[in-house]
Amino acid sequence: MRDYTRSPTDFFNASWARLYLPIKLGFEQPALRWIFGQSTTTPLSADYEATFARLQKELSDYRRTNFGDDRETVIQTDGTGATFVEKTVSLGQWTELLPTDGTHVEVVQAMTSAVDTLVQGEIADAQKLRTERITSEQRDNALKQKALTDAKKPIDAQVTINAGYPEPDLNDSPTK
Repeated sequence: MRDYTRSPTDFFNASWARLYLPIKLGFEQPALRWIFGQSTTTPLSADYEATFARLQKELSDYRRTNFGDDRETVIQTDGTGATFVEKTVSLGQWTELLPTDGTHVEVVQAMTSAVDTLVQGEIADAQKLRTERITSEQRDNALKQKALTDAKKPIDAQVTINAGYPEPDLNDSPTK
């Protein structure tokens, strides 16, 4: 039933939906029993069970024909170890010709949570730099506050704090 309190495009108001349910190889019959009878172990009617067996056989035949094995993966052994041979089936191929004049294409890049050692190092360096800058600003503010509170008379001075940068040449100052 539709929920008229929600938008017509809301998920719950969809006119239909397609559900993809991943089922482990070899467990198709118990999955079908669950879908149609809500039980994986109790067999259903003979008609259902015959249909399930036929579907299981069709899937097995398809896998054997297209992939070379009932389990979709061929395992070759040469005495030293096992090698998996993966086969694929192309379901379709086509070519599209698009005009390039006025065609607008946007690329959307998603966030990632993957971090390698290089990125992890860059993140740590950025955090350290940010911490150092905050500490430096706090020390500057404390020094300025102390100068204001300790001053007995108005001060007219220029204070330069050098944090490892080259000393300015005061001889070339335009305010002399």
